Amino acid sequence: MQRRNPRPKNLIVIRTEDRGESLHSPLPNSLLSSVGGSLQDYQDSFTFLDKKGRGWVSKIELQMVLHRHEQVFGTHDFEELWNKYQIPEGFNYVALLQDASLRLPEDTLTELHRLRMQLKQASNSTPTQLFFQFDTNKNGRVSTEEIVKYFESKGVQLQQTTMARLVSCYTADTRGLNFSQFVSLLLPSESGAEPLGLELSVLLLPHQYELLEIFQSVDRIRTSRVSGSDFARALSENITFSEEEIDILFNVFGKEGQVNYKEIWHKLDEYKGNDEAEKSALDHLRDEYFGDVGKILKHLKRADGDKDGKISFEELSGVLERLGVSLKGGVQEVFTLLDTVKESKVDITELLVFLQNSLWESS
Repeated sequence: MQRRNPRPKNLIVIRTEDRGESLHSPLPNSLLSSVGGSLQDYQDSFTFLDKKGRGWVSKIELQMVLHRHEQVFGTHDFEELWNKYQIPEGFNYVALLQDASLRLPEDTLTELHRLRMQLKQASNSTPTQLFFQFDTNKNGRVSTEEIVKYFESKGVQLQQTTMARLVSCYTADTRGLNFSQFVSLLLPSESGAEPLGLELSVLLLPHQYELLEIFQSVDRIRTSRVSGSDFARALSENITFSEEEIDILFNVFGKEGQVNYKEIWHKLDEYKGNDEAEKSALDHLRDEYFGDVGKILKHLKRADGDKDGKISFEELSGVLERLGVSLKGGVQEVFTLLDTVKESKVDITELLVFLQNSLWESS
């Protein structure tokens, strides 16, 4: 009697036809619990297929991952999952992994999905414009209170405790969410959106941009956090840093065994160092990657004719021309956004903070 060849253990079977709504078919929210329980395995499966590190996969590739992990979906449930994390390019698996890592109760996740849908349907604003609509105190962060007030102004009631719990899953900063965290929480379909002014920031802050790219090279799925070994690997690309300096910097910026590298730029302004070794390491980091800010500040102060700490669009344009920067980088849009009191001037300090924030929240 002829025997059938056994099915290879690693064979992935993709079912494209409707198998019906199985009693064992997990709905998208329930899937998050499953993904959260095997987060690294799912991450490895997605990144194996996403060899270019784009952060998204095709519909067929999503099916491959689900069947690889023995998740059986009916057509309706699969389409619901696809639509929930769909972006123009494909399926945003980074947003799925982020949601799954929260390990929140299903009713909280349902509430989050409701808020995301209402925001997506009710607003025609860009992610950057929305961020500034939420950020009413203009500190570059969106707090729990600001989110609650925004939705209440639109007639949507939500529990502050629920929102606080969601915000705390995306940031430990008491000031609230930065741009990328805001997009990940409320606008996952826009993940990868570029903050307004990014092109200008890259042109004006090339050394900070170089540091950002170094960290992103070891942070493949863009979590914004790196371990001690990855932090050392990143800074070791600059041979001027000693192992001792790298260890000191990790201790300064690290928390719970990780560094959120997107917060280094503003922490660098706040922290001066406790001893000579720390001060020396911090000064070295500033000299290598953050000297552009001081250079721009000098030019802006020199252009400030009436010395009130603010500059007009013409004064800003003159500075950019002297620095050899083209005006094609959305300068007028940035100026209009920062001119909140409509006096045809922007605060120099606010401009520099905005440029750095746009750069570091670029992904």
